[in-house]
Amino acid sequence: MSKDLFGLDALLASNDSLHSDRKKNNAVAVVGIGLQLPKANTIEQFWNVIMDGKDCVSGLPASRIPDIEQIVAYDEKDPSTFRYYEAAFLDHIDKFDYRFFGITQKEAALMDPNQRILLQTIWKALDNYGCASEQLSGSKTGVYVGYPSKNRYLEIIENVEPEFVDMATPGNIMSIAASRISHLLNLQGPNMLVDTTCSSSLVAAHQACNALEIGEIDLAIVGGINLLLEPYYSAERELPEIISSTGRTSTFDADSDGTGVGEGSIVMILKSYDKASADGDHIYAVIKGSAINHDGRSIGLTAPNVNAQSDVICQAWDKAGIDPSTIQYIEAHGTGTKMGDPIEIEALSKAFTKFTNKRNFCAVSSVKTNYGHLDSVAGLLGLLKAVLSLYYEQIPYQINFKNPNPNIDFSGSPFYVATAPSQWEEQIPKRCGVSSFGLSGTNCHMVLESYPSNHLPVQSAEPGLVTLSAKNIDSLQQVVSGFADYLKKQGSNYSFNSICYSSNIGRDQLDNRIAIVATDVQDLIAKLDFAQSRLRQGGQFEESTDVYIGLQIAVNNQERYGDLELNDIDGDKLSQLRHAARQYIQGFGADWNSLYTKAFQVKVPMPSYPLNEERCWIDYSRYNKKGEKGDYSMGYNRLDEIITNLRSFIAETYEIPEEEIDNEANFFELGIDSISILSLKQEVHERYGVEVSFNQLYTTMSSIQKLSVHLDELLPAQSEAIPTEASPEQMVKPISVLNNGSRNDLLQQVLKNQIDLLSYLVKEQSGLEVAPTQTYELSKSVPTQPATAPSSGEQQNKFFRRFIVKEDTKLDDKQLSYLEKMIPEYNAYTRKSKAYAEQFRPYWANERLVQGYSQVWKEIIYPVIAERAEGSKIWDLDGNEYLDFAMGFGVMLLGYNHPAIRESISTCLMDKIIIGPVTSLAGEVAKLITNITGVERVAFYNSGTEAVMNSVRMARATTNKNKIVIFNGSFHGTFDGVYAQRDVSASGHKSKPMSLGTPPKMAEDIVILEYGDPNALKVIQEHAHELAGILVEPVQSRRPQLQPKQFLHELRKIADQHNFALIFDEVITGFRLHPQGAQGYFEVEADIIAYGKIAGGGMPLGVVGGKAKFIDRVDGGNWNYGDESYPNMTLMHTGGTFNCHPLTMAAAKGVLQYIIDHPDLYDRLNSRTNIIQKELNDFFSSYEIPLEIVSCTSMFSFKPKSDVLFLRVLFYKLAMNGIYLWEGATCFVSEAHSDENILTFIQKVKMCCMELIEADCFSVKKKVNFLHNR
Repeated sequence: MSKDLFGLDALLASNDSLHSDRKKNNAVAVVGIGLQLPKANTIEQFWNVIMDGKDCVSGLPASRIPDIEQIVAYDEKDPSTFRYYEAAFLDHIDKFDYRFFGITQKEAALMDPNQRILLQTIWKALDNYGCASEQLSGSKTGVYVGYPSKNRYLEIIENVEPEFVDMATPGNIMSIAASRISHLLNLQGPNMLVDTTCSSSLVAAHQACNALEIGEIDLAIVGGINLLLEPYYSAERELPEIISSTGRTSTFDADSDGTGVGEGSIVMILKSYDKASADGDHIYAVIKGSAINHDGRSIGLTAPNVNAQSDVICQAWDKAGIDPSTIQYIEAHGTGTKMGDPIEIEALSKAFTKFTNKRNFCAVSSVKTNYGHLDSVAGLLGLLKAVLSLYYEQIPYQINFKNPNPNIDFSGSPFYVATAPSQWEEQIPKRCGVSSFGLSGTNCHMVLESYPSNHLPVQSAEPGLVTLSAKNIDSLQQVVSGFADYLKKQGSNYSFNSICYSSNIGRDQLDNRIAIVATDVQDLIAKLDFAQSRLRQGGQFEESTDVYIGLQIAVNNQERYGDLELNDIDGDKLSQLRHAARQYIQGFGADWNSLYTKAFQVKVPMPSYPLNEERCWIDYSRYNKKGEKGDYSMGYNRLDEIITNLRSFIAETYEIPEEEIDNEANFFELGIDSISILSLKQEVHERYGVEVSFNQLYTTMSSIQKLSVHLDELLPAQSEAIPTEASPEQMVKPISVLNNGSRNDLLQQVLKNQIDLLSYLVKEQSGLEVAPTQTYELSKSVPTQPATAPSSGEQQNKFFRRFIVKEDTKLDDKQLSYLEKMIPEYNAYTRKSKAYAEQFRPYWANERLVQGYSQVWKEIIYPVIAERAEGSKIWDLDGNEYLDFAMGFGVMLLGYNHPAIRESISTCLMDKIIIGPVTSLAGEVAKLITNITGVERVAFYNSGTEAVMNSVRMARATTNKNKIVIFNGSFHGTFDGVYAQRDVSASGHKSKPMSLGTPPKMAEDIVILEYGDPNALKVIQEHAHELAGILVEPVQSRRPQLQPKQFLHELRKIADQHNFALIFDEVITGFRLHPQGAQGYFEVEADIIAYGKIAGGGMPLGVVGGKAKFIDRVDGGNWNYGDESYPNMTLMHTGGTFNCHPLTMAAAKGVLQYIIDHPDLYDRLNSRTNIIQKELNDFFSSYEIPLEIVSCTSMFSFKPKSDVLFLRVLFYKLAMNGIYLWEGATCFVSEAHSDENILTFIQKVKMCCMELIEADCFSVKKKVNFLHNR
């Protein structure tokens, strides 16, 4: 019979004396249980083992034999001379959910399996207790663990995988087994490991009870673990005398000849009884009192002492303040040895007879008959059995008992061996005792009593809300399924209100969520089943079902947006709950305690979170093989090559799938902690001869990208260079793999490095001078001299070429001081833009809201938010007016809201917003484009990226070939098929994806060459037979000055010779360079041209034009009615609902007609651009400002020569002076820019530059005081 806390107040009111007795004695409540035992991973499964009398001892599971055979081989023993003994074995000890706990798979594999399994059992216990991890953070929660004292795991690693000893050491330090959970959850109570041999875990529970009694802690996590890593013995030697010949324990039996052995992990959550009752915790049983002592001098060091055992039992009774005659059951230590069993009964009898003369009234049994001796967790195993006997209100029995040991006189004692389940006598409370006696001589006894909660659940007539969540969708399905199964079995034991309350308050709120509004338990079960079917279909939900699903949500900031509010919502209870459910799946948090204040609430146990375990074990594959180091000679490495090398090293070393590695992710986000990062530090030193400090790996070089950029800046272009010497502030050198010396030596090394590191960080943060510390020798000598710095700014500038604000150079004190003054000024000028970015960031994913992010620039990382625009100007939310030279990334050729476009759209709005049927505008626009550009046919799409994608598809469909050539520096949108980069780590011309989430195969048919390079033409000739096309951005938006006309003509010749497509990507430059685009500007004909931006007049549009032989792949080509003609049926798949949207077509018609009507447009735009270029370049040259204006027709860009920081600051200064530029620094002149606008722009650029010169903190010369003489 399971328990519920309803009726608690009434019961306690009728039992005031018992309640005051508990308060007086500082009783402790057992409020949570987690376990992993043979044949039992849940409380219910364990109780079934006990009540069904199951023998859990068996042979070694077949799945574990290969790992044991590897250990035997490691020991260089003959397997035929060994035998596996029988024991209570876990099915597996090599599985662990390393991702859930934020540990890399490699580090998990190197951890002592005891640590791994204990950690998971602790989590199960906390789940059972029902407490979200954030509620424990910073709490006075103590951790007390009984832990085995002998283990060879690290010893094996030292020989099998010596290169990973540094990483393995923390996971094999015994005390870290307990401290790891405190670190993980930020628990700030005492943390200790207890080793008193057999009594370790019960002694740990005793220590926890004492700490709770004196108020040292508010909550205790008490655990024990024992694994059998080497369950075999030599066939030539006999088993130790203490071990049973049958492998089984027959406690108190005449034929008993020793104890069996077993494995398992048990964790209990303990709490002050008064606090647990007040908090409505689910209480399994109450610990009334406990005591420990030592045998002192007995007949032998490991022999038991009758008097000591008797004394400790009496001491526990005294502490508990109970009458021993009320004890109905003793869970004995019961090892089944010839000496131990009689002494234990004698000690118990001696204690009882001091208080009562009753005979055979107290049952005695031992769980070791089911599981054998679990050594360091044996005490908790006995305690678990006793706790559940009180909880389920049945006295358990023991197996393997036929005839009593002749040295024990049960008939004259207070005891009888329980050989069958029995009911407790009618007594409130019910009481029992648990003994655990250590081979070390440390004895412990604990007194328990039942928690008075026999009242049936009270079912609420009101609806309730149940919330469930998980880290990923698969786990969410398991959570829902497990919860449904749990309720089907046990739901009737608890009140519906308590189930709702417990589901909400007892779990972390994760990113995949389900909220269910139900009326009772049966309704909830039905809706959980429905939710499972919906999850299998991808997570869709219908609100009418009251099942709300939110997948992969970003959890909202609770402080900013508030929590769910139930009590303050208008309407009835059902409406309130539905509103809360909708908020919950949108990511809102909830302070559940504040929502449940009107009535006393109670918790009931919930199913554990499903852990997705994977194999984590020592890698024996390289044992006795000497690992071969790569070539670590210094050579010039490009950034991509360094990134590739680091990614490969991290993937292999820490066993992280390479596709899961994010170059921008912090090393700790990848699961590489402060100890295991030593391997990375050493790899950088050995491979590149560069020493990086721990502090750098934690801060300025805390990701693959940042570390790679740093190395790329240091490494010279020559074939060889000199490794660097570590400076004092770099503090700690790598620890070499120990070829000689003990594990203690290694541990001292690791701990010394950690202490040095912590000392350094503390001093650095406090501003104290940091002195060099003693360093450790490397395993091989490395010469140390400073590395050669880059000869120019080329390396640091290359990343700038894409976005100004992504460049992050190091700032000196003067520059930092300047920024500290400028940033508040910019914030004040654009106050509403900043507020807008912060307000909508939780909802709106937009890369422009984060471009250029770093801690230094953080407070001005947001775009100007525009409210309106007209002509050449925009106005932001603060009302600031800007002269705009970004012009919608080049879209607005005619300026904002040009009459030609506005009139076309206004006319269309009246009666032509038609989707589905094709409107008359599309054909007109198609003909206009063919007339202007000279292409034969066109097709319409929604964006430039779509246009490029379909251009490539047309080329492949027409040529029946796959490979496409593209060029460095080009940008072709974000279609996976061309969004690639050169794979510098591979031979030949292989490419790899540019973005995360793109399968590597998508880039296999892309060849990337240098634009304008004659060598590229040779490569194209060599591969011409397999090319479908060459995709060119004729004028690259990031390098408008690169205009290789002859190169394009050569490409045209090669394409004609080999019958593949020459594709122009003119999404940006189309209709800007020339009415015919690049074809007219460079006097070269392309086969396929992708247009966009300008042609749409501000509306989303992509156009593919070109020769009919390629464009015909869309619809089969031209054909006529009334004759024999028909479409070519060799078609590709393409299309889209909005490809010919009427508003887009209307805008396009307005733009195209304006171009036709104003043939002098291009000369006018180009002339104004030339003025900007000449005036500013003369100015930059005169004042040696490290900038240059480069251009092509009416498109121009700021190109930095050395100091990119100057340009980044200039961007913000111009904004505060009314000039708006795109962060990418590519600018466009439009028809709306007047001559006055051009002169204003030139003047503002000059003025801002001179202000920066006056600041005297940038790499420009202060030659003339321009500000006083302008």
